[in-house]
Amino acid sequence: MTVARELAEFLTRTSSSDLPRQAVDHAAMLIASTIASAAMSAGLESYEIIRTLARERGGSARSTTRTVVHRRRRALSSRPPSFD
Repeated sequence: MTVARELAEFLTRTSSSDLPRQAVDHAAMLIASTIASAAMSAGLESYEIIRTLARERGGSARSTTRTVVHRRRRALSSRPPSFD
């Protein structure tokens, strides 16, 4: 059996209630952090390179990450300036 197959079988047998609460919370934090990082990097050249690669490999112009980035931009543009 391949490692991928073993992992797939483990994941299909496991529900979030089977995992420690701390692990689920940590995973949620990592996912939120990844999305926030993607949203904040939207204007960088490296973001454009990754977006171009995704499109070349069949990604949709309406992909989830692009939608998140545009929503994040709108949210940031509607906020008053920060004086931190």
